[in-house]
Amino acid sequence: LALKVIKNKKRYYNQAQVEIKILLAIRENDTENTSNIVKIRTSFDFAAHGTTADLLQCIIFELLCDNLYELIKRNGYNGLDMELIRRFAIQILVSLKFLKERKIIHCDLKPENILLKQPDKSGIKIIDFGSSCYEKEILYSYIQQGTTEPRKLPWKPATFNDRHVVVWL
Repeated sequence: LALKVIKNKKRYYNQAQVEIKILLAIRENDTENTSNIVKIRTSFDFAAHGTTADLLQCIIFELLCDNLYELIKRNGYNGLDMELIRRFAIQILVSLKFLKERKIIHCDLKPENILLKQPDKSGIKIIDFGSSCYEKEILYSYIQQGTTEPRKLPWKPATFNDRHVVVWL
């Protein structure tokens, strides 16, 4: 099993509640485990020092392997085999379709948030719904702000319900 611990700050705690709500909805709607999205097992509050002032939110997940960034790094940043990229792309598109049908926005999809199911296999799962939201319940005036600027794109950013979607290349 994997454990995610959320800091004891009101905004983190509140966003963790949104994350848990979304993860439970994903689990409930993916009974055949075909969405390629991490499955929550359970969640609970933990009083770190025996007081509610030190309350931590904990989420238990299935255990997965390395993320795609680590795979690329391990390959010396030389790219990956085209067939492997195709397999990853198909699974990511299946996940995005599943999320779109449920009106869920991930908000932080990047190689670090795509994990291999098993070492040396091409099966993947999307993780980290800590910035996610439902279409009608967007919590931020922006979706996600990165630490580096995106490249200039030869096309206009896509719009999603009057919001721009930034593509990081």
